[in-house]
Amino acid sequence: MTTTTAREASLDVAFDALAHPVRRAIIRRLARGETTVGELAEPFDLMHQAVSRHVGILRDRGLIHRRVDGQRRPCRLDIERMQDIADWILEQRREWESRLARLDGLLAAFWGGDHATIRPGSVAVDLRVGGTFQLETVGADGCSYPLRFRYGVVDPPRLLAFSAPDSGILTEVRLEPAGAGTTVVVHQRRLPPDLRTEQARTGLSGMLDRLATVVASATTDSPRREP
Repeated sequence: MTTTTAREASLDVAFDALAHPVRRAIIRRLARGETTVGELAEPFDLMHQAVSRHVGILRDRGLIHRRVDGQRRPCRLDIERMQDIADWILEQRREWESRLARLDGLLAAFWGGDHATIRPGSVAVDLRVGGTFQLETVGADGCSYPLRFRYGVVDPPRLLAFSAPDSGILTEVRLEPAGAGTTVVVHQRRLPPDLRTEQARTGLSGMLDRLATVVASATTDSPRREP
């Protein structure tokens, strides 16, 4: 049974009210200071009555207030409610930044393997179609090798496909059920001749072994990679 706290219920109400673009625009305008419904309606191709309904929803949800000022009834934000929303968003941002920091370490451990190290802080991941995965490796010779990949397919939990813009190499990573575990299948296309070598194959195999070790350390069930 899931228990909803008073704060969660309040946030549910607030985000429901903010689901409409007109109401979000009203909030953005009121962030600059209080104003009347008539003034709020000016930027929109809507009747005054329609904007008034949106204002009423925001007021009923406790996000804005209206006060009487002679014949005017200006609207203003409820600062405490808006601060509560901002605090929650900041909490989520900190949580995801912490998760990405841990992901940075896992990716570095994987891509570094035994043949290279990862320059600290160089890993950047934007896991979406069109997003990029970047890192900088340091080889045994001490030279730096920046790597950059662009995601073409992100289809969790089945398929991840990305390309290297500089070399044109296409890589597909497929996750396939295998009994009680999962098989990782890596397929690379458009490899240049200097990467179609036994050394390159051994390097990729080493990275998969390293990935198995990283996953095993992060889960209770140890994965097994078949040669």
